[in-house]
This record gives sequence, C-alpha cells and structure tokens, in this order.
Amino acid sequence: MPKVFAQDGLLTVELRLSERIKAGRKSLSVELWRVKFILVDEGERRNKLGTQQEGRSSHTGAFMRRGERSFVYWPKRTPAITIQVLDPSWSEIIIGDENAKELASALRLEVAKAKSEPLAN
Repeated sequence: MPKVFAQDGLLTVELRLSERIKAGRKSLSVELWRVKFILVDEGERRNKLGTQQEGRSSHTGAFMRRGERSFVYWPKRTPAITIQVLDPSWSEIIIGDENAKELASALRLEVAKAKSEPLAN
C-alpha cells in the first residue's frame, strides 16, 4: 500500500517500486492548507473515476473527468480515502488502504492542526 502521511505542512503519498511502475510516478505532495475534506469510500465510486491518463494498471494513475484531475491508487476489495484538494495539479487524491478509516481520521487531525496554526512572519 502507498504510504500516506502529513509532515512539514505537506500531505504526501509515497509509492513503492511496484506501485510506481503501475502509477507512472514516484510520489505526490499537496500543501495541507489545500485539503478541503477527507472521506472514506467503500467502493461506490470505483468504476466512476473517469478516463485514465497515466498509469499501467486499472484503478491506478491519473484520471480525468469533466475538468477534474484525480490521482488514484485503489487496489481491489479495499476501501479508499478520498482527499478533495484545491490544487493546480489535482482535484482529488484517492488511495485504497485496508485501514482507510483510521488513516482518514489521522489525516483529518493533521489537516485541522495545520489550518489552526498561525502563519509565521
């Protein structure tokens, strides 16, 4: 599974070698302040991701749908975290994980913490 974490003001998704080959990229990062919300998807949207633009495996890579661009790494039979973002590169990031609910809760806490911290001058 990809490693999803928040650190130094960034939400980062790191992929292992086999995942990199399937997804067509090494990793991606988005500033935490750009995260709108995080949801858990049990599989309802799995077949409604749009047209695949990058990636060598189904449900993995970059997908386009009506002006929205999504990064997806969603193995079969796993729930996924859906992270809606205000970013020039991505509209959402969808990562399948066995522990999606716990991961989503932890990421929500990090996002809330980052948004509540005052800006340094």
